[in-house]
Amino acid sequence: MPKNPNPKSWEDFYHAARDNNLLEQPMGDCSICGYMLAFQFHPDYLTDEEAEAEGTVSVCFDAGCHCVGGPSTYRDSSWEDVANHYNRQTSETYINTLNSHYSFNKEDLS
Repeated sequence: MPKNPNPKSWEDFYHAARDNNLLEQPMGDCSICGYMLAFQFHPDYLTDEEAEAEGTVSVCFDAGCHCVGGPSTYRDSSWEDVANHYNRQTSETYINTLNSHYSFNKEDLS
């Protein structure tokens, strides 16, 4: 399976989220109830290092609903997790959706 042709660093996502006032990255819906799974960003756009110094997290993953029998949870994540999620993608459609969400440059869309 081919890898994402335009990998990005955690810094790319951090700056794009901050510059575009993004507070989350939608990742899909529960197939049962439609709850949106998402990475959620600290409203002060802290880097991972800043968040750790403040005793909080920069990014969390909203695991959502109870449909699969588990508790609805928020999982501590990081900007590196956001970048890794993007860099693992192989679907051009999904990559383009993420590029559009973060307002990455048009040359990144090809």
